[in-house]
Parts: sequence; structure tokens; C-alpha cells
Amino acid sequence: MVSYCRSALWALMLAAGACFVSANTLAAQFSSQNWAYARYKNTLPDGSVLTEYAGGTQDSLNPDSRFRIGFFPRFGCLPLISLYTDVIIPSDSTADEMLATFSVPSFSIDRTPIKFPALVEGVNRRVVLYYNGDESRRIKLRLQVDEGGSASFGLSNDQKGAFSLLGSRAVLEYAEAQCREHAPETPASG
Repeated sequence: MVSYCRSALWALMLAAGACFVSANTLAAQFSSQNWAYARYKNTLPDGSVLTEYAGGTQDSLNPDSRFRIGFFPRFGCLPLISLYTDVIIPSDSTADEMLATFSVPSFSIDRTPIKFPALVEGVNRRVVLYYNGDESRRIKLRLQVDEGGSASFGLSNDQKGAFSLLGSRAVLEYAEAQCREHAPETPASG
């Protein structure tokens, strides 16, 4: 079921040409220390509305990179963990090759190494990495974020980054609670 949900999410995102970064963003309603809450809504080609409740933070070394954990009512409010990089994807024929070889060779929370198997996608000409773990691994990583003080990463292109996790627990609990209280919308109800 989990792989079906993840596959369905990818299919919906690809079919819609969805980009949650550029989706209609509602004003943040809640923030805590370095983390902020946001709700993203995307109307899909079939007219249904895909809503994400998310918490995220900026890279302390590179403000164009972000670490985000989102919750989708359509997929049981399981955490979707993503790393939005500032890496620009070339507009030429090397883009697919670049994405195929991109990875997260190092990721740690409070200096404890954590495996970060990643699905790589180009969103608005930037590289986005999604944590590709099963349900239990995604929940475990989300809890490690809740309990941690800082996270760091290294990418296959030698870019490094760091995030404060201070405030993540409050923001992510709020985002998940909003997801669980979600009332389905129709395109007419906005």
C-alpha cells in the first residue's frame, strides 16, 4: 500500500506537471524558531485538489536550499521528506544525465549518519531530492528530525549544507494535525 501511495503521488505530480514550490501558497500560519508551516494547494488536470501541509527550514549555508517535510491527506498524512537544492539543471541534453547521477552521499542528524536513499527530480530547473524510504523509515526519520538539533548533508556534486532542526517538532506536529483534520475540497469550493 505504501509503495502504491508513493507511486500514485509521483504519477499525480508528473501528470499535473506539479511543483509544490510554485503552487498557490497560503500565508504561513505558524512558525517556531527556524521552521515555518505552510499549506500548498494544487489543482490537478482531473479537477481534484491535492493539498500538502508542510513544515520547512532554510539551509544555514545556502538560503536557496530548503529542507521540508510535508503531509498529504490523500496519502494518509505520511511524511514526505524533501531536500530542495539550489543546483540548477542545465536546459540542454545533459539534464537527464545529471539527474540520473545525482545523489545524497551523506546526511546526518546531530552528527549521526543516516542513509538518505533519494528519488531525484527537476522542479523549476532545480534539483529536488525526495527521501525514498518505506513508511516505517519515513516515520523514523521524521521523529529523528523532531528530536534533533541540526542536520547536515553532502551532495554528489560536492555541495554541502546544514539545517537547524530547532522548532521542527512544533511545526511538524501542527502540519500533521492540520493534515489529519483536512476536509476534502472540490475545485468549486476553493
